[in-house]
Amino acid sequence: MKKLLIAALATVMTQQAMAVNWFELGETFDGDKHYIDLDSIQADTLVNGTPVMTAWKQVELKQAQDVGGKKYWTGKYFVYYDCRARKFALEYSAAYDKQGRLVDSGNTSSFSRYSSANWKRAVPGTPSEHTLNIVCAYAT
Repeated sequence: MKKLLIAALATVMTQQAMAVNWFELGETFDGDKHYIDLDSIQADTLVNGTPVMTAWKQVELKQAQDVGGKKYWTGKYFVYYDCRARKFALEYSAAYDKQGRLVDSGNTSSFSRYSSANWKRAVPGTPSEHTLNIVCAYAT
């Protein structure tokens, strides 16, 4: 029993110690910093057969924003990218306060795994386009 407990604790500690590979994409005109976790980039397929890529993105805000009546300074997002259509969509988001405590999280209600038809277009020259370019480079 003691060995099982030690093995379980070692597993939990290893999972918590796993580092992400955040790559800074740049800063917006209002001072927000955008990052992508290069180690999280993966290929996936939508229900309709469209090949897509996924990755975790992080935004550190210069000014706090409100969500559910609480202030947050960092947002982490699980994003799908359709490289052919040059579109993206958030599936999941999490908001954190200045101390790194989770203040809100959840799946995006408008997200569709069936098709990218209603996803957002990546606007040229924005962090979203830069992220899409990096993620899609992993697809080739």
